[in-house]
Amino acid sequence: MADSMIRNYIEFYLKTYDYFKNNFSEENPLPPLNIYIEPINICNLECPFCATSILRRKRQQLNFELYKRVIDSICINNFNNIIRLTLAGQGEPLLNKKLFEMVKYAKSKGFLYVELITNATLLDESAGKRLIEAGLDRIQFSIDSIDKNTYDILRMAKRKGISYFYDTMTNILNFLKLNVE
Repeated sequence: MADSMIRNYIEFYLKTYDYFKNNFSEENPLPPLNIYIEPINICNLECPFCATSILRRKRQQLNFELYKRVIDSICINNFNNIIRLTLAGQGEPLLNKKLFEMVKYAKSKGFLYVELITNATLLDESAGKRLIEAGLDRIQFSIDSIDKNTYDILRMAKRKGISYFYDTMTNILNFLKLNVE
């Protein structure tokens, strides 16, 4: 897995360099190098610093057909070879039931680098396996602290008195173990 990840990084940066060297011009401007797609704007936490709790827009998950159209439009110009796709936004991506299919679809379309940002509260063994099998290249955990008291202040459960600290840390460690295996 580590060798494959290193190869993906190298290929990603070589293709980006190649684009700059051979294709970049006034007529062919630089595309964005990182695109964030928000799979869902709903979260299972109420963190005091997060804008999710004050959003005024409709709470929903991204429609998978719309997601595919966006991915396909990026591929039309062959930008999938140089764009880093990040699945994250104002919500917990693992709440979107189609998240695994989103990762797999982007990888099937030739995206070299697909990443996810998660609070890891829902990253059980099944979700971890599915993300790895879908081809996820990178995962970033938003935990803010490895001290339980600080974590509980910053990563607040919607129900008072509930702590996700130990479950989240266990999820992360189990995911790392799965990834190595």
